[in-house]
Amino acid sequence: MQKQDKNIYKEIILQAILEKKGENITILDFEGIENAPAELFILCDANSNTQLRAIASSVEEFVLQHLDDKAWHVEGLVEQEWILMDYINIVVHV
Repeated sequence: MQKQDKNIYKEIILQAILEKKGENITILDFEGIENAPAELFILCDANSNTQLRAIASSVEEFVLQHLDDKAWHVEGLVEQEWILMDYINIVVHV
């Protein structure tokens, strides 16, 4: 993934999180770190299971709409205590 592409994904994902009032957003940039599991981790907090699902849905919708991409893997939808969305080089953790 090129740096420009990473920045576009980051901005779209941040918009999606802010749309649903995600809090304590943290961005961890691992670009250039050998054997890092991804180039970028975007983390945020939700105040309820409802907000958790809303944020994850918003990220999914924004990325699909603006970038025509889907998460390679999603975890945590059943338990609804946290949700991890893996876009290969970018991981979103709510």
